[in-house]
Amino acid sequence: MALDITLCFVATIASYRLLAWALFTPTERGFYCDDESIREEFKENTVPTLTLLGITLAGPFFIIVIANFITKMRQQNMELAETFNRSTFVYLDYLAAFWLTTLSIDIIKCFVGRTRPNFIAMCAPQEFNDICIEHPE
Repeated sequence: MALDITLCFVATIASYRLLAWALFTPTERGFYCDDESIREEFKENTVPTLTLLGITLAGPFFIIVIANFITKMRQQNMELAETFNRSTFVYLDYLAAFWLTTLSIDIIKCFVGRTRPNFIAMCAPQEFNDICIEHPE
């Protein structure tokens, strides 16, 4: 069970990195000097990335295992190995769906997304200083 999940994690991360490197080239967009929607200040993440990943990846694992144990206990047919195998297969399906969802969202964000609200603070484009501040006319 642990080996299956570990291999799935490694394959998922490696394939995501490879696909992100090969497919994700964000669309470059222009901006207007008077666009107030892109001048927000940069704010740090309120939830750290590792905490978010821990909750979204570890939480479902424990929920799946507990749900399978409860189901087997109600049937009074509890075999530990079978329960762990079943939990592993369900969790691997969850990981595949998580990977596809994340990949799809990132692709859509790169090709369709709009300029971030903190674009000026994060990117500090030279054009903004040259055109919008020095020559605002």
